[in-house]
Amino acid sequence: MRSQTQLPVHPLRARILDEVHARPSEPIRAPSIFLRYVFWRDAEINAYDVLKSWCKQRDFKIPEEHDRRFNWRDGNARLSYEAHTEFVTLSWIGEPDHVPESDPFSVFGTPGPVMGQLINAVRINLRVFGRVSEADEKGDPKTESVIGLYDLDQGSLCVSKASNEQAIVATDFRQNEFGLTQYLVIDMGMKSINCGALIRRIAEIETYRSVTLLGLPEAQRIAPHLTKLEGELSDIFVKLKSEKTTEDNQEL
Repeated sequence: MRSQTQLPVHPLRARILDEVHARPSEPIRAPSIFLRYVFWRDAEINAYDVLKSWCKQRDFKIPEEHDRRFNWRDGNARLSYEAHTEFVTLSWIGEPDHVPESDPFSVFGTPGPVMGQLINAVRINLRVFGRVSEADEKGDPKTESVIGLYDLDQGSLCVSKASNEQAIVATDFRQNEFGLTQYLVIDMGMKSINCGALIRRIAEIETYRSVTLLGLPEAQRIAPHLTKLEGELSDIFVKLKSEKTTEDNQEL
């Protein structure tokens, strides 16, 4: 029996496995809001040129063109840029009161940096379990967790526990009026580094969920043609069983 250390290893295995660690998580504490905008690279828009112009406008340090990830501080908020092969992302994490409800993208400045075609945008509301923030019509206090769940579409609501049951994650996978897919994360005692890791994984799942589905319209377009070909192939196999001469087989 062969030992695992003797198995042939693909030359790209280490690089593939290291990719999940290429963009480390950062500590996050509740209450906070996380925003991420994903721009698909566009031949007519040079993402790095837009980034440089934006940095000059905001008086931020300009990353090198080969930098895959870069962070900035804007008061108490944190901003980050990430470069991928097919797309780039801009993220913002800060206090809930600092996100204008009339235009969330304005947290990046006015005008904001448009680095390509928007393919995904997500808003993660991170709240503390049991914290009272307002009262209902009868004057009874409501917790932020209950309020957040009522904000989501109950018909497509999806709720899960995470981080060793120290967090509740909820979403309806729908977009609000600004095109942001909304998530609610209720912190029930997570460490800040675990919270940061959870937020990052949710954002990555949401990003790649959209990217993966880019092939769906093409698959739907060619589906009728494939169905027709499958039917013709089936007919050929049936005829092959009944044909007796070489010429008939060659014709099929």
